[in-house]
Amino acid sequence: MAFLDKLFSGKPTRDQFAQIVLRELANRGVTGARYDKEGFAIHACTGANAIFLDNMYDIYSKGDRRQRAEGLAHLTAGFAAKPEIPRDYATVRRNLMPIVRDASYASLANLNLRSRGQTELKATAFRPLADGLVTMLAYDTEHSIMLVNEETFGHWGVPFEEAYATAVENLRDKTDTRLLVETESGVYRSQWSDSYDSARILLTDLIYRLSIYGDPVAFIPNRDQLWITGHQNTQALRSFISSAEEIHFSAHPSHRASTSSQTANCVRIFPMS
Repeated sequence: MAFLDKLFSGKPTRDQFAQIVLRELANRGVTGARYDKEGFAIHACTGANAIFLDNMYDIYSKGDRRQRAEGLAHLTAGFAAKPEIPRDYATVRRNLMPIVRDASYASLANLNLRSRGQTELKATAFRPLADGLVTMLAYDTEHSIMLVNEETFGHWGVPFEEAYATAVENLRDKTDTRLLVETESGVYRSQWSDSYDSARILLTDLIYRLSIYGDPVAFIPNRDQLWITGHQNTQALRSFISSAEEIHFSAHPSHRASTSSQTANCVRIFPMS
């Protein structure tokens, strides 16, 4: 009972939270996982699979009993499942999704993994989106989001552009347009919170239907935020700039695990084309 009391009440220390995660993994049959205190991460007994705990620790510390239990379940389920990307494109195409990241994302993730003695990511296929931003492809499952690397494209025998077009259509199918909400006159903020808010910058037809002042300007301070206003809305632009840095470094609310480090995205401002 003492452990359960600590699990569901008060704010645990970082080390206590790591032990909570390890216990949940053990309950799911995961053996040999170890806690990296310095990196604040849980590593599998073999391979590069890891849970980086910073984001979930922040969410867990602020959540109620139900939110903590749900978040912990989602976090550990992805690690326990050890999913792999199918080699058959016909099988995987329904689960392809586009993601938008800072151009340095893969490099920073590899530096992170190298510093922990882990296997680095394989070369990731991408296309430039704007200055400092790129679009990649991910294989999306209930509990995890995995980057698609160039080796996987070799197995599929499908060019990047074909898979990219499929991923964008999948994103469109999963987009409730009502969740890009006008929070004040000429200012829209995303409410999807499904790890693909930033990727919806690719749905330019949706953005151009918004009632804004001037050409569209998009802010994506992290993967779970998409802010839109017009270039003539000076007050909104100033507000975005003043609040973007804080949002950029906040924890991501998504509970699904990533096979790479949770590198934050830099803030970019540019007219849509």
